[in-house]
Amino acid sequence: MITALVATCLAFRPISLSDGSLADLEFLREDLKGCQVVQLGEASHGTAQFSTMKVRLVRYLHEKLGYNVLALEAGMIETGLAGLKRSKLSDAQFMDAVMFSGMRGQEMKSLFAYLKSKPKLRLIGLDPQFSSDEVLTLVPEVIPTQTLAKTMANRLGEPYQYRGLTDPSEFKRRRDDYLQWLGEALDQTGSLKSTPGLEIVKQGLKGLRAYWNYEHEVQPLDLFAKRDQAMFDHFNSQVKAEKTILWAHNGHIGKGLGYRILGDHLIDKFQSKTFSIGLFARKGEYKQHWSGQVSPWNATTDGLESRFPDAGQAWFSSAKEPSLQTQSNAFEPENGGVISFRPSERFNAVILVNQVTPPTK
Repeated sequence: MITALVATCLAFRPISLSDGSLADLEFLREDLKGCQVVQLGEASHGTAQFSTMKVRLVRYLHEKLGYNVLALEAGMIETGLAGLKRSKLSDAQFMDAVMFSGMRGQEMKSLFAYLKSKPKLRLIGLDPQFSSDEVLTLVPEVIPTQTLAKTMANRLGEPYQYRGLTDPSEFKRRRDDYLQWLGEALDQTGSLKSTPGLEIVKQGLKGLRAYWNYEHEVQPLDLFAKRDQAMFDHFNSQVKAEKTILWAHNGHIGKGLGYRILGDHLIDKFQSKTFSIGLFARKGEYKQHWSGQVSPWNATTDGLESRFPDAGQAWFSSAKEPSLQTQSNAFEPENGGVISFRPSERFNAVILVNQVTPPTK
């Protein structure tokens, strides 16, 4: 009995959700030795505790291990532009300018308060999809030509108007017109005097042109893969030798399930110098970011979650732990619900939060 208890303590490390001391995370120093990119996942965007845990991890990685870039699953353009003016924005304004509406809450706002207090922590967004309507006001602010600024505000969001069209020929006409305009906008911005804001817009326009160039009949998994490819391409253009933290859904980190994801591209490039941590939960409730509804956390009683201790706030385990090397079920709402995978093949490590609740308004 005592031997089993000791083995459990060695395999699973208790970690806290409380702010303050980061001493409980010090074991990561050895695990991450020589690592350039740390990938932080989450089984859902709609919980308070995943955000709280990840803010603590960001704090530790930045303050203790010198990770000075934070790459978010958020719009390329709006994230970069909001980051440039972070000192002029309130915590809430900063968050609202960057994050999808369903991911906003007090716990997420604490990340943006932290970013404001740490100007050396560079912020970049990776998503070719817009995460905030603020992009339509942030972009014109950095365009010195009034006509181009107005056109940007009017046309940047066009794909969201035509992507649901059922007529393939009308879709193609609208898509081709948008792609042509993006090329023209790139030419026009390229002729302007370079500024940090303008460079962000130009990189974002390239990302938009790559992502929205798809056929009407594209299969969902192919479009998902295209999005992750665009995320990696932007990551690659922005991150050189810097130690970087990636903040995204579990579905974008580690190894992909069924199609190539951002994590697959990162593994190809960085090999053993990248480390992925999947976040899961045992029980509670979460907010569906697509509907706004609060729903129960439907983890199975015999899945991945059951392999962790059921006491305390949260636990960390290397995916090399024997119980994580077999096929498991786990609850990931945005991935379709309960899914099956081998944790050791997907991630380098797993964190389990014992109970989750929706984000605090």
